[in-house]
Amino acid sequence: RPRRTMSLLAFNHDVKESLLEAQLAQETSGITERYSVFCRTLSVPAHPGVLVFLRLRLKELKPEPYKSSHLAHECPFGDTDLFALCDYLLHDRPAAVFDHWSAVDLTNCVITAPGALMLARVLQLSFCRVETVLLINQKIGKAGAAAIAEAAARNKHMHTISVAHAFLYDEGAQGFKELLEEAAAVGAPPNKLAEIDLRNNFLSYHFCTVATKLVSDPGVAGHLNIRLEGNLVLDEVLNAVSHGIGTILVIIGAVFLGMAVSEVPESQPFPFNDILVSRSTYVGATTIYLVSLLFLYLASTLYHSLFAMGDTIVYIFAIFDHTAIYGLIAGTYTPFLMILFPDEPLYSVYLLGLLWLTAFLGIGLHVLYDGPGKVVMQVSSYLTMGWAVVVCGGPLLARMGQKPFGVALLVGGGLAYTGGVPFFAKAGRTLNVPDHTIWHLFVIAGSAMHFFCVLNYVVPYPYQD
Repeated sequence: RPRRTMSLLAFNHDVKESLLEAQLAQETSGITERYSVFCRTLSVPAHPGVLVFLRLRLKELKPEPYKSSHLAHECPFGDTDLFALCDYLLHDRPAAVFDHWSAVDLTNCVITAPGALMLARVLQLSFCRVETVLLINQKIGKAGAAAIAEAAARNKHMHTISVAHAFLYDEGAQGFKELLEEAAAVGAPPNKLAEIDLRNNFLSYHFCTVATKLVSDPGVAGHLNIRLEGNLVLDEVLNAVSHGIGTILVIIGAVFLGMAVSEVPESQPFPFNDILVSRSTYVGATTIYLVSLLFLYLASTLYHSLFAMGDTIVYIFAIFDHTAIYGLIAGTYTPFLMILFPDEPLYSVYLLGLLWLTAFLGIGLHVLYDGPGKVVMQVSSYLTMGWAVVVCGGPLLARMGQKPFGVALLVGGGLAYTGGVPFFAKAGRTLNVPDHTIWHLFVIAGSAMHFFCVLNYVVPYPYQD
């Protein structure tokens, strides 16, 4: 009897599902037929993705390229396809569609200005409840972008709009700038709009600065976010080239440093505490130093070169770029403490170990923590690690004192790094030069001074004259 009851329940469930499907098909058959009529008027085939969207009452319209039976290549959803759909929606205004439609994703389509203009007309309908519009990688131009911006301002339900990778430039994105200006003027974002995505559109520094200032208005801040990553092409080119040159200089310098280390005796007496120092100490210390230096320049060059490659790649290389600073600081200490203080474990073991431990903790902080005050904590830790040299400053001066120029290079390198920090934190422009590029130049200056100090005054230690 229990099995019979379960079979009856399953049968009733199947019957109920069949009836619902039949009812859905009956209710939407007229919708798909009407859409097909508009397609035939424009001599375009009804798109499978749109048919499924209409028939199943999906929340998201996301037409993908499809293969036609009589064509070998894929057929993308283009302006004419979108025109047929929008024309149908504007003419018939089917409540069965607008009642459930909340998102449109045209990322994998081929939409230009005409298609964007038609879509904007639909989005401006008072009963349109679309919340998300994604026009990523679509060359919609100035007119298309302006129409979409206007639709975003009028649509009472619009929450997110993305026109990333659309090659808009300042002129094309003017409509969104005007939308932000209006929001700042009235002290509130239009309706429910919460995010505008303008990534990778070749926008100028001036445009990005103005847009950022507008969304920082007290009435708008916290309610409307604007994404502007990947727009400052000239800035990123300068950043990549500056540290690309640094990468080449490190590789060249590594040859000279390797030659200098090769001239160190296999074993030599150390002038303090009557110990022998092996060449392996020099090899290990300088190798760690060169690896940390090369990693910093290479990570920075790649990060700034790949700025337009998408969020995931940028995020990964941003981690490499920012955490490499910790490695460089600890790596720069390594030859000084290992070669100058092999007889003093307090410095060559414990202080150096503490610096590397701090570096790994800083790396962990960067990767795992994304809360308030992160940048302040990072910059503070950079400076604290960098000037931890005062702990061993007296003994260091005693051992390098007979080479005052070496001491000057050591101190000068630290001052160069420190002098660049305000530009790193400011992240704007000075004399129309990107502050981050200026920071890169300070890094090159600081690392060059430390490199020559290691090459000419640390590796030759103990001094023979």
